[in-house]
Amino acid sequence: MLSRPFSPIFPGLLLAMLITSGCKPQPEITQYTIPKPESIQLPAIQPGTAADSSSTASRPERMLAAIVPQAEKLWFFKLTGAPDPVGTHVEEFRSFLASIQFGEKDEPAWQLPEGWQQQPGSGMRFATMQVGTDPALELSVIALPGGGPDLADQILSNVNRWRGQLSLPPVDEDQLKADAQEVTTADGTKATFVDYAGKTQDSQMADNMMSAPFARGMGGLGMGAPATVPEAGNTGVKAEPPEEWRTGRVGGMRKAAYEYSEGNQSVEITIIDLAAEAGERLPNVNRWRGQVGLEPVTADELAASMKSLDMGPLKGDYVELIGDVKAERPQTIMGVIVEHADKAWFIKLQGDSALALSQKANFEAFAKSVRFE
Repeated sequence: MLSRPFSPIFPGLLLAMLITSGCKPQPEITQYTIPKPESIQLPAIQPGTAADSSSTASRPERMLAAIVPQAEKLWFFKLTGAPDPVGTHVEEFRSFLASIQFGEKDEPAWQLPEGWQQQPGSGMRFATMQVGTDPALELSVIALPGGGPDLADQILSNVNRWRGQLSLPPVDEDQLKADAQEVTTADGTKATFVDYAGKTQDSQMADNMMSAPFARGMGGLGMGAPATVPEAGNTGVKAEPPEEWRTGRVGGMRKAAYEYSEGNQSVEITIIDLAAEAGERLPNVNRWRGQVGLEPVTADELAASMKSLDMGPLKGDYVELIGDVKAERPQTIMGVIVEHADKAWFIKLQGDSALALSQKANFEAFAKSVRFE
């Protein structure tokens, strides 16, 4: 090994460093290599292991929520959190709803209860309210197209979506009437107010806060008179349904709809579009699971059960959810979620389980045939 001559500069440099640092030892510098976000791979969690706490861990949750209809929109107000803190704001929430009035732009104004603070909206949110401080809760305000003759179906569908987030089974129209309270706003609008408590999986908490409401076209399975097949140019979507499916109600986000029945069983098939940010897989699938009486799943469990479906140049994510067979009227959902042109598209079959499963091949062929313009 070759050695270099000792440099006289080094002692001076060392002395300067000691004076600058006040003779204190310098903190150790540690270098890290941070992988790009897309390269991070989480280890697979085996069900039933200690690491699988998210599959069983849940926390009590209470939700105050309301739907306020307008001529062409539905306005959604939702406050969630731990049961006790939320419970202290029930009367404030009801008072807040009663103060709402809509102006010329069809946008709401309100009076905030004492201690509430309004924050700017973002994304799909029109506004966000901070409620209380210990702990601080959040109330979201979102508007989507809606209303019309199927308003009751839209309200029922969204209430059942909320119930699914709380691991509660869906209700029918009669039960909703018993559960809901009617609050009249300052301008005379009748708002539907619900107060539910249940349990939400820890892994779902953030996703549920981001879960978008659904407006027109997500309602029941009513059989109506055959309608004219919508023109592709007006809807942005075209598909090849089987001959035995009858055309159903369309309009708003409901770009296509079909119905099929045998005896006293029926199914409905719909195609709707929403903003791309509404296409999160886990909260949407867990909402669907709640609609057929199933418990929520974790992200890992969903990844293991979700299949890829070829749709021409696109690939959709496909799930098959067979509801509780012990239910009085078992329900099944087959659903596909796919993104196209800054929108999330939902292709869904829902109805009585036996009939739904008999239409599985038809539904898959139909979903594969969907093309967007």
